[in-house]
Parts: sequence; structure tokens; C-alpha cells
Amino acid sequence: MKFLAPYLFILLVSPLAQAINLKYDNPNQCSAQELSLEENWNDFLLEEFFQEDNRTLPQTCVLYSMNSFEHWANSRAFFGQCSAEDQQPKRIKTTQCKTESLVSNLNNTYNTMTDCFNIPAKYFYTIMSTESGFFLNAYAPGKDAGLGQLTPPGIQDVNMNWDSLIAPVMASNKDSCKQLQTWVEELRVAPDDIEQSCQFIATPKNPARNLLYGLMLFQQNRKYFTNFLSSDEIQNKLIALLKVNLTKEQTDHLVSTYSLMSYNMGFVRLTGVLNQFFDAKLEPVFEIREDLLKLSEQMRSLEAEVIENNNAENFKKANSLQEKLDEAKDSYVTLYQKLQTPILNFEDINPFSLESNVLHKYFKQQKEVHYLDLLLGRMSSADRDLGQGFCTERFYKANN
Repeated sequence: MKFLAPYLFILLVSPLAQAINLKYDNPNQCSAQELSLEENWNDFLLEEFFQEDNRTLPQTCVLYSMNSFEHWANSRAFFGQCSAEDQQPKRIKTTQCKTESLVSNLNNTYNTMTDCFNIPAKYFYTIMSTESGFFLNAYAPGKDAGLGQLTPPGIQDVNMNWDSLIAPVMASNKDSCKQLQTWVEELRVAPDDIEQSCQFIATPKNPARNLLYGLMLFQQNRKYFTNFLSSDEIQNKLIALLKVNLTKEQTDHLVSTYSLMSYNMGFVRLTGVLNQFFDAKLEPVFEIREDLLKLSEQMRSLEAEVIENNNAENFKKANSLQEKLDEAKDSYVTLYQKLQTPILNFEDINPFSLESNVLHKYFKQQKEVHYLDLLLGRMSSADRDLGQGFCTERFYKANN
């Protein structure tokens, strides 16, 4: 990839390259097993059809992710070997060799497919880097398979919504979609085969199949969260908490961040936690409303008594009642003003905010923060080692 050459040269010759290991593996020093995936995937490699811009993922980022992930995963037998699609993986500690041709081909396929789906490559990089480190044969203990660490429930969700998810790809005139359009039916997995993890590891149909399903799963989660945030129930909760309507930009931002988290947590689990969080923050509002209702009833009663005793005979009693009524009115105004005060601001409901970690802390209390921390960790490491924005698209507010 010509446009990446300057980046690669600068990084590979700098002291930083030595510190973070940005070296390719020498194919002459790799075993046949370590080269097996690369040698068998030529039939389903996407050509370099994508729009090059500052959101295109540089090849260096894939190599960086693989080296970083490999260091963690090697001691955990986190990889699988598949001799055929219809088999289950054999768990191994060996990855494929990170040759320059493998990384280049993988990066081309990744950029082309993210371009086809209109998902910024640097944005989705966070998921790929966290899930598999871009290793085709990543195989987690829970049998999550391949680049996107796909599971049977996620695969089934994509299959159930296949027609609506694939329709924009099939209707697209983009060069990045045209080659993929001819493969769609070959890459689709039959319902009876979704439990076979090798369907999403074995070449030649992977990495194209795994990326296709991963991107479609992400798109489906975006649809789920768009509907979730636009529902009357959630809109009413957010207005009660923020005292303002979310802008379209803010809503899109939350859809994006929540969709990232749900890739691992799942939509149902994540929305359950979010609903609990909103309700917990609204408890004081419910208490204030109850107090206002009681005060309102008390004021009506006092007003009636003041009118009833508003005569010379009951002058002192009327004055005493009026004082109580004035106190009740003052309390009502104070509580009403408190009710109009925002309980949260926008950053409080953004789980990726690094300045206001209200929701982050709640996830931690619910023991649901692990994946969020992993995503933040991967982004922060890439920004630190390769420069902010070189591999990532920042979607959270960083500390100054």
C-alpha cells in the first residue's frame, strides 16, 4: 500500500519501533502450520477498493495490534487450528506468522469492508484490536471465534436480520462493495452450522466471512440502540435527568458508544444496566414529586382554612394559618426549582467519558466494566505508542 510507506518507514526506523515491536515475521523462519492460513485464503481476498482518507486504517496499526495481542495471548492457548470448516478448532498456543504479505492483505480486506459498510476503519479498530488483535485464528475459552470473536447468539442475530442488513451492500455502487456482492451467498452460514467455530476461522472464506458477520452484527446493534434511545420511555427518562432534549449529534454519539459496548455485552444485557442506571438516578425525582403532591394538598387545605377563618373573631388563627401557608409555598417553590435542575449532564451518560465517570462507576458497581476498560485501554495504548488518532477515532472526551 503506497500511501502507508512513509508511515511505515518512520515508525520502523525510529527507537519507538524497537520499544513497541513493529517488525514483520520472516516467512523463511515460520513453520508450515504458522503459514497455513495465509497460503489458503487467496480466493476470498478483497482488492484495494476503498477511499483513502485520514480515517483509513494504516497497515502499521494492524501489525501493532497483532504484536500487542500476541504478547498477552501466547501463554493462554488463545488460538485455534482448523483443517476444514465443518470441524471444531484444535486449541493451540501458536498464531499465524505476521508476514508483511499477510498483514497487508488483511489490512486491505479490513479497509475495503469497513468502507463498504460506511463504518470508519479507525473507529471499528477498537473492537478488532480488543477482541482478537486481528488474528484470524483467535479462539477464546468461551469458543468465541476469529477476528470478530463471533459467538452463536451473535451469528444467529445476524442471520435473523440478514436481508435488511445485507440490502445496503447489495444496492451499493461503491467499488468497495462490488466484489463483496459476488461472495455474499458463499459467505453466509446456514443455521445448522453456526455452532461450528471453524466456519469463522478456516480459510479461504475467512477473514472475509468473519468481518462480514462482525460488521453486520455491529450495524444491527446500532439499529437496536437507535430504537432504544428514541423510545418514549427512554426519552422521558433522559429529559427528566438532563432537563433538555438530546441533539441529533449527541444521540448519534451515544448510539455509537453503546453499540461498541454491546458488541461484547449484548444489547439486552447492556440496556438492562442502562435502564437500572437511569432509574437509580431518577429516584430523588420521584421522591420530590411525591413531596410536591403532599405540599400541594397541604396548601389547598390551608387556603381553605385561611378563608374560613378570615374574620375578626379568628384573626390570630387566620394569621397563623397564613404563615404556615406561606412556608408551604416557599417549600413548594424550592422543591420545584430543584426538580428543574439537571441531575446529570451529557457526559454523565457517556460511558467513554474520561472526565465524568458517573456511568463508568455504575458499570463497575454492577461488575460490568471489564469490556469498557479493555476498549479504553486499547485506544489509550495505541494513541500513546503511535500517536493520537493514528489508529483510533476518538469518541470520548479526554482529560486535559
